[in-house]
Amino acid sequence: MTDKVLSNFVDKHLGKRIFIFGTGPGLNDVTPEQLAHIEENEISIGVNFTPFHVTPTYWVAGGHATYIACDRTP
Repeated sequence: MTDKVLSNFVDKHLGKRIFIFGTGPGLNDVTPEQLAHIEENEISIGVNFTPFHVTPTYWVAGGHATYIACDRTP
């Protein structure tokens, strides 16, 4: 696993729109079409169990040793 350093992300997506997804009931208000658009065209950050609903650009989870943070950017 590669160590992620916060300073590597400073201004990485400067000027871009970023969506942050949690796992609350509000996620049910997002249509499949909207999710597909975000996954294909926008930057997104998912937390905890978000990957069960969305494939975010970045995923951050905590509280359990088996969680691994993912970075899908090239």
